[in-house]
Amino acid sequence: MKHRPLLRSLLAVALLAPLAAGAETEIFGELDWGWRTTFDDEFTPANYSNHKLNLGARVRMDEGVRLEAEIQHFSTVRDANGDRERTRIYDGKGRVSNFYEDPDAVRLRALRAMWDFVPGGSIGLGDAFYSIGTPHNADAWAENEAIMSERGIRGAIFELSGFTGGFGIPFDPYAEEEIRNKSFTVYGQYDIPVLDNRRRSLSVVPAVEINFNNGRTRVWNLGAEVHYADSWKGLPWTVDMAAGYLDVRTKPVWTMLFEPSLSTGDFSLGGTFYYATLNSSDASGKQAELDELDIPVQMFLGVEPMVRLHRKFALGLPVLWNNPMVDVDDDEWTTVALAGRFWPTDGASSVTALRYHKIHSGPDFWEFAWSLSFEF
Repeated sequence: MKHRPLLRSLLAVALLAPLAAGAETEIFGELDWGWRTTFDDEFTPANYSNHKLNLGARVRMDEGVRLEAEIQHFSTVRDANGDRERTRIYDGKGRVSNFYEDPDAVRLRALRAMWDFVPGGSIGLGDAFYSIGTPHNADAWAENEAIMSERGIRGAIFELSGFTGGFGIPFDPYAEEEIRNKSFTVYGQYDIPVLDNRRRSLSVVPAVEINFNNGRTRVWNLGAEVHYADSWKGLPWTVDMAAGYLDVRTKPVWTMLFEPSLSTGDFSLGGTFYYATLNSSDASGKQAELDELDIPVQMFLGVEPMVRLHRKFALGLPVLWNNPMVDVDDDEWTTVALAGRFWPTDGASSVTALRYHKIHSGPDFWEFAWSLSFEF
């Protein structure tokens, strides 16, 4: 039956309903939705879209026990082999990906049983997810992670005063074949509030992931985020940084992200810089390395001046330069946009943009885009 994955996923969440009788119940989730229309030099339109919806239910029982179930729906496209894969807004040339509506793309994302044994401390069994280094000042890569892409484990989960970690079977929530054979993962990350007062704040989030493969091979992935906020002559500014040491195709790759921001009154200025070291000497080898990273370019650099016209609306002029491979000539592209940013309520944001893409080795094109992000 074509809709079996959908029915199984909905059934998993529905099973929590009888348990919720007389217990505290919460619904949580997030929605990312995007629509884009591009125009070539003859003003011929092409429409594209993608989305991702995570929906979960949490039931709080007595004695600090809580049960959680999540389902997910995402748009898919057909790859060169005819297989379905989850869409990304941008591919390696800056083009958007058209989407294919597939009911099988609804699936069970996670099941968890947790016990809050002390305030701020929990242990449990189930599925957990983690990532490091999401860009905030680059719209093109806002749904990607620069250091560790979103990954998960199915096993034991621990949470205690800013520390989260666990061990178990690694799995990809987007893959058709979820469980990796002959592999075991241990991970942990710790949000450390180093400094927090009226003038400035500093927090550091180190993370480590160890994969044990085939009994002896150990793969180490290390990452860290740093968030710093201060003021200069009464002007607030922030710096978000992240760096990672990742095993890519059995060789280490360094990735780094640097994002400063400065604001004064209704005007703000944000910047972003990302770079990844690659080991291969030829283009095909470099592309294979990029395919293992969540961001399919080796470097990007951007800036956005923005003026707040209302407490819920601002107008920005983002400029972003992308270089897929530093050693390859004429593969980069530049995007200049006029972007309206809208924050209708807590947890919700929307971007409406008119963009011009300057493709150095191909035809340029215009784009009109609208995206919506919502967490609850």
